[in-house]
Amino acid sequence: MLKLLLLDVEGTVCLFGEPASTPELQSSLWHALAYELGPAAVARDIALYDAWYAGAIDSYAAWCRQAVDNLVASGLTKELFAAGVAQTRIAPGADALVEAARNRGIHLALISGGFSELVRHVQRRLDIPFGQGAVDILDWTSVPLKLALYPAYGAGKTHFARSLADDLHIDLADVGMVGDGRSDVHLAQSVGRSFAIHATDELRNIATDVVSSFDEIIGKL
Repeated sequence: MLKLLLLDVEGTVCLFGEPASTPELQSSLWHALAYELGPAAVARDIALYDAWYAGAIDSYAAWCRQAVDNLVASGLTKELFAAGVAQTRIAPGADALVEAARNRGIHLALISGGFSELVRHVQRRLDIPFGQGAVDILDWTSVPLKLALYPAYGAGKTHFARSLADDLHIDLADVGMVGDGRSDVHLAQSVGRSFAIHATDELRNIATDVVSSFDEIIGKL
């Protein structure tokens, strides 16, 4: 019986760009911001993702630092960032899942390898009390930008889940997660129930449930 459900944010609960955008653009605020800043920013954004997945960047914190620096060098401002967060779309059916879980007494949390401000934005919109992001921009006037970085990617998601579950006196066997990509694999392997939605093969291959809509998850709660 699920007692805690963790929701990935980018590409799962949240979508970006216009509804007709490519899946890659819709799945990430990083991509959406780069797209707004122009082709050079997009090219560097893609190159950084490729380097991370190839193991050429030694830590996710280092990747975040480089990704933020790329956006700033391409013209990102505090105002453009705030607009990007504000234009976030809640994925169809995600709000219904949140409501259904809440009605069943299931605790809810957001976990993201992206910006903490986006996590807080979604927490406010969906009234979710627990959440963790990976990147906080502390000072928009500093050069380079001062950042606070948190382990909220891969195994870091599992550490957050375990810490929250311990605080709520919930066994990991009674924890579920919903995600879409390789950053969710470690968490999916560590909890009792894992839902892969519109997911990469890495997650689909190990998830307990592969679904195509949030309505399917509601039926399995």
